[in-house]
Amino acid sequence: MDYQERDLVVKMLTRQGTKLSLFVYGGQGGGAKKKPKIFQPGSLLKVELQRDKKNSNEGLKIAKDSKVLWQSEHIRYSSQAFYFQCFFLEIINKVSQDYQDELSISEEMQGFFNVLSNSLFYLDQECKRHQHLWLNHLMFFQVKLIYHLGLTPQMDHCVYCQGPLLIHQSWLIPSEGGFSCRTCQGNKEGLGTSNLLSHFKFVFEKKYENVFSLHSVTSSEAKELFQFLLFHLQIKEADFKTISLVFH
Repeated sequence: MDYQERDLVVKMLTRQGTKLSLFVYGGQGGGAKKKPKIFQPGSLLKVELQRDKKNSNEGLKIAKDSKVLWQSEHIRYSSQAFYFQCFFLEIINKVSQDYQDELSISEEMQGFFNVLSNSLFYLDQECKRHQHLWLNHLMFFQVKLIYHLGLTPQMDHCVYCQGPLLIHQSWLIPSEGGFSCRTCQGNKEGLGTSNLLSHFKFVFEKKYENVFSLHSVTSSEAKELFQFLLFHLQIKEADFKTISLVFH
């Protein structure tokens, strides 16, 4: 957020997976020294904080010095990639806790940083590849985030009958925390087939670098997984400003 003539108020995700509100003097760049504007959405920065004489965890921290470690080269030139970047940032903003010096950091919280940094790096690579596999990135981001949130669904057997699950005939049931088989779902009209279980297992077992190897992800499957996230996080779809940009 721009503040006064050249300053900025920004929100950053720390390596510990917490979010930090930061005041940056001259953060908009320019001026007599023609400073560059390095605080861009999705950029990876090393920031030195100004010493807090009051040792307070409340309010804004002040940036003393900052350095760019990584910045997207291509996302800004692709509207679709930019939409997905905004969506990823909004989700992380909703699930991460505010920074506190004494906050006990869990492995799950630290995972938020890894998920976001990987998602933006490979999204930038996608722009360079020109294959437009945007839904692959959406699927990877959601599955990895679900894992670090501790919400991984039951994938070994049907949540109702405990029977085996067929890869292309299983449906995710948010309220039950797992997948249902065709028999328990019944012969609902228009039920069709779903590859979500197959996609979920692939992403769950693979590293992020395999995002380009995922095949045939549909928007309905990605949305089905998003509904699972909403249910368990107790967040309403209407609370997301960027959802219409990625789900059409």
